[in-house]
Amino acid sequence: MADDPSKAVQDDSTATAILRQKRSPNRLQVDESPSDDNSVAILHPTTMEALGLFRGDTVIVRGKRRKDTVLICLSQDDIEEGKIAMNKGNCAIKLGDLVHVSAANDIKYGKRIHVLPFADSIEGLSGNLFDVYLRPYFLEAYRPVRKGDVFQVRGGMRTVDFKVVEVDPSPYCIVASETVIHTEGDPLDREAEEANLNDVGYDDLGGCRKQLAQIRELVELPLRHPQLFKAIGIKPPRADTHGYVGADMASLCSEAAMQQIREKMDLIDLDEDTIDAEVLDSLGVTMENFRFALGVNNPSALRETVVEIPTTTWDDIGGLEKVKRELQETVQYPVEHPEKFLNSAGDGGGSSDRVLNQILTEMDGMNAKKNVFIIGATNRPDQIDSALLRPGRLDQLIYIPLPDEESRLSILRAILRKSPIDPRVDINFLAKNTAGFSGADLTEICQRAAKLAIRASIEADMRRERELKEKAEAAGQDIDLMEDENEGEDEVPAITVEHFEEAMRFARRSVSDADIRRYEMFSTTLQQSRSFGNNFKSEQTGNTGAAFQNEADDDDLYA
Repeated sequence: MADDPSKAVQDDSTATAILRQKRSPNRLQVDESPSDDNSVAILHPTTMEALGLFRGDTVIVRGKRRKDTVLICLSQDDIEEGKIAMNKGNCAIKLGDLVHVSAANDIKYGKRIHVLPFADSIEGLSGNLFDVYLRPYFLEAYRPVRKGDVFQVRGGMRTVDFKVVEVDPSPYCIVASETVIHTEGDPLDREAEEANLNDVGYDDLGGCRKQLAQIRELVELPLRHPQLFKAIGIKPPRADTHGYVGADMASLCSEAAMQQIREKMDLIDLDEDTIDAEVLDSLGVTMENFRFALGVNNPSALRETVVEIPTTTWDDIGGLEKVKRELQETVQYPVEHPEKFLNSAGDGGGSSDRVLNQILTEMDGMNAKKNVFIIGATNRPDQIDSALLRPGRLDQLIYIPLPDEESRLSILRAILRKSPIDPRVDINFLAKNTAGFSGADLTEICQRAAKLAIRASIEADMRRERELKEKAEAAGQDIDLMEDENEGEDEVPAITVEHFEEAMRFARRSVSDADIRRYEMFSTTLQQSRSFGNNFKSEQTGNTGAAFQNEADDDDLYA
C-alpha cells in the first residue's frame, strides 16, 4: 500500500514544528523608525488596542538570541498594523524581523544607573559629558533603560554613543528625577563590548531544517521548558537510561511523548519564559504517538549481529612470502597465541577500551540535575562503538547531508553578506553549478574570489602610482600634489564575475562520491534495523506505524 502524500507532508510539518514562528498578536514585524529616539516604540492604534496597551505604557521587546530591551509605547496612524517602529541595535534584529512585545507594568524607578561612553565616539571631545549630553537626555523624560542597552545622544555638533553598564534595580528601571546617574570610569572599547554581536545564530545556517529541529528538541527545549516534560510524565532526553530491553522501552516512551509535544508546538513559544497551563493540561500521549515511536525506534534487543569470517587463506595468495610472514607475526600470531606475547598483546586495544569505558562511566554519572548535553561529530559513523549508540547514550544520530541548491544559495549569501559584490554576479547560477560542494568548499571559492579582487585592487593602485610618478617627473611637479588632484574611485570596488570564474578554476570537492556512498550505506543499514516497528498493529485500528514514516525524508537523517 502506497504512503499517503498528505500524511507525509503532515509528518514533515510536525518534525520541524519547533522552527516555525508561532501565531500570536504579540509578535510584530520590525519597521523603520521615523524617530531617532532610542527609548520609544511606535505602533498603530489598532495594534495597541489588540495588545491592551495605552500611550506611554512601558513594554519589553524581545528580539533574537535572547536579546531584549524596554521601551515607551507611542501610537501613530501611519504605522502599518502588525508592525512596530523602533531602533534595532539592542535586540540584535534587522528590518523585517519579528519581535515579541509584552506589557511591563512592574518596572520600578531606578535608584542609580552607571553609564559610560564609547571611546571612538568621544575622540577629540573634552569637558563634562554629563552636563552636555546625559542631563538633557534624561531630564524629566522618565526613560526606561535596561542593563546592556546602547543609546545615542546628540549634543552640539556631535553624537556620542553610551552604554548602560549597571542598573539598580536590575535589569530594568525607569530613570526618574531621583535617579543618580554615575559616569565614573574609562570609556569603553567598542570592539570588545560588541564582540558577541558577530556570534553565529540559527539564522546564519543554510538548510538543514530537520537536523536543526532535532538539535533544538534535544538541547534547547529541555533547558528552556522542563515543565513540558514534567507535565507529560517523562524525563527530558539525556543520558539517564541504560541497558537493553528496559532502555528500549524508556526510549520508546520518550519518543512517543516527544511526538505529542511536537504536535503542540504551534501553541508553544520557545522564546517565552512561561507556557499556558491549558497547553500543559492538554498534553497526553495517544496510541498514534506510540505507533509513530515504534515506526522510528530501533530496539537494541532485536538487532541482529552478523560476524563475517574471511574464507581466504594464506595459500590463496601467491608470492609475497616475506610480506605474508610479517603479517602473520604482527597480526595472526598475537591473536591466536596471546599467551606467548605476555602482556604486550592488545595493548593498543586495551587503551581504546579504557577510553571508551571512561566515556561511558562519565555519561552514566550524569543525572537530571546536571544540564550537560553530549554532542559529537564524526565523518566515520561506521567506526562508532555500538555501546555508545545504545538508548540513553548517544542514541540520536543526525545526518547532516551535503547542501542542496537552496542551502548552497543560503550559504553563499551568508558568506558574502559583508562583501561588495558586482551586480553582474549571479549567486543563483553559482549555487546551481556547485552541486556536491560542502559549506567549506563554497567558503574557499568565495575567499579565493575575494583575494583575487584584493590583488587586482592593489595592482591597480601600484600601476596608478607608477603613472603618477612618471608624470610628476616629466612635469617637474610634486608627486603628493598630483596624487591629491588625481584621487579617484577604486578601480576594483567589488568582487566581479571574472574573479569568481577564476576562483572556480581551482574549486574542488572535499567530500568524494565514495564518502557519500559510505554514509548512505550506513544510513540504509540503520533503516533496515527498524523493521520491528513496521510490524506493529493496533487492536483498535489495525494500522501500522509505517504510515508515519516518509521514506523520502530518510535520506536526510540517520535516525
